Amino acid sequence: PRSAARTMWSRLSVLPLVLTWAGCASGQNGPPPFCEDCTLGIVMGGADVVTYFSAEPQSTIRTLGSSAHAVTHQNATFWFQTADNAAAFTANPSKYTPAWGGFCAYGIAREGTNGNPSPKAEPNWPWAATHMGPPCDPHDGWSIINGTLYCAIHRSTMDNFLSFAASGISDGNTRWINWYGSLDAGPFNTGCWPGPDLPKCVQPGRYFPNRTAAKVF
Repeated sequence: PRSAARTMWSRLSVLPLVLTWAGCASGQNGPPPFCEDCTLGIVMGGADVVTYFSAEPQSTIRTLGSSAHAVTHQNATFWFQTADNAAAFTANPSKYTPAWGGFCAYGIAREGTNGNPSPKAEPNWPWAATHMGPPCDPHDGWSIINGTLYCAIHRSTMDNFLSFAASGISDGNTRWINWYGSLDAGPFNTGCWPGPDLPKCVQPGRYFPNRTAAKVF
């Protein structure tokens, strides 16, 4: 039941950092709202990644895509709201694919020391090339920065990431390349967003399909 899941979240929040979302949910009072309409197995829960590029900055994206307009790209499934958006993505996927697979930008840039070049990296987070999980809220945790889509677990967390300016993007890019060899490689986020399954993302064994056949874990 959803109430049980929320109770579980509350219990997790008092455990050590390795089992909490205190970093990736910094600046909040309690957990972010559940993404009720996110779908497991779909990039960013089914978010139409094209929609963000015409949306008002910092607005809430209320409607995700649907299976009626599904596109497979680099072994991952994207959903779109319209056939036109699906066609735009198919014509130029590199323009619309989210940075760092759609995982939490703050988490990639600051959470954990594995592969992280930042002297401000926060210890005791499990993220590594074989353990992805920083969560993304596709409704209000997004931002377009220099023409690239980024996501975070919540708007306040994205604001924290934006405060890092260019250093946050540089650190995240370097870390991702350290892990996967290229910004165009590595997993897409198809299962970590605010919801009852979120605690699973910090548990060992949370592996995601890779974009390319070159690096399969």
